Amino acid sequence: MDNWMKEFLLEFPTATERHTGMRQRLDIVESSVSEARQSREVTADTLKILENSKDWNYPAWWPLLSKILEGPIALPLDFSAEGDRKKAVQDLFNRLQHIEVVSIVLRFLFPEEFGIISPPVCALLYLPPLYDHVAYYMSYLGNLRLFGDHYDLDRIADVDMALWSAAHSQTDLTAIAQMMYQDEYFQEIRLKNMFSGIGALRARSSGSPKEDRMLKEHLLVARALLSHDYILAALICGRTFEALVDIMSFQWGIPHGVNSWNQSEFRKRLKKIGQLGQFKELGYSFIDLNRWWDRRNEATHPERRISRKNAEEFVSQVSVLARRMIIS
Repeated sequence: MDNWMKEFLLEFPTATERHTGMRQRLDIVESSVSEARQSREVTADTLKILENSKDWNYPAWWPLLSKILEGPIALPLDFSAEGDRKKAVQDLFNRLQHIEVVSIVLRFLFPEEFGIISPPVCALLYLPPLYDHVAYYMSYLGNLRLFGDHYDLDRIADVDMALWSAAHSQTDLTAIAQMMYQDEYFQEIRLKNMFSGIGALRARSSGSPKEDRMLKEHLLVARALLSHDYILAALICGRTFEALVDIMSFQWGIPHGVNSWNQSEFRKRLKKIGQLGQFKELGYSFIDLNRWWDRRNEATHPERRISRKNAEEFVSQVSVLARRMIIS
């Protein structure tokens, strides 16, 4: 077994039968929508064919949208440019309002360029949540494209099927799964995905429910990492602490200054936050903010090297701060 991705692809029919109770024949489904592929138009009839096919079990997972689609949806004539692929995704999403169904339609019409997005595969890839559905799917396709190039698979749909098989077969195909987890390229892509989500924390500052969920997810990762790599856990917590300060600044009307990333500007904001009654009502003072800022710097600068004890306290205390802010 030189290529675990191709091995999982070969196992896809068996994996679908084991997981869904039927051997899914997706090549036949592809053939059934060849007319729409040629016309470059998606109609209600296109959706009906996919919904009613006996060669896979669409009804088990996704909504039936053929009854609500009025009029055809035209698709670009060429998908060689990412802009054209994104336009197809956006135009379908504008009409169907369900990104999973959009991915299904495109996967069967154009398997060379598209795959089906699904939670098990996204979880396997550590793909961070994006609240723009089109951007999330395009990010997913970008991952599949990287894997296709690296593991010598021509069709994006084949990469998707291989990863679906991997996500659902790890206890049944342990030898192939072990190869996958020992593959440095695969692990590198997963870690890049995870940390791209962490890096996006400070790109938002309004404290919306979606951001609250993202903060919780990253603190959960930090807590899970403590026993394995406490320095990495502290680094993640440091980014989360920065995001919490941004949210408090936004909610309580504290200006960011010319450069919110500048250390002196950031410390000025900490002092202003520490003086506010709203912050004191959470049970804290500037002393706490100053301590967390020091812990953040210990984690960020290798020469300071945060201790395990300080890392554990940092993650625990910032987790409590996040819970209190969200509740308040």
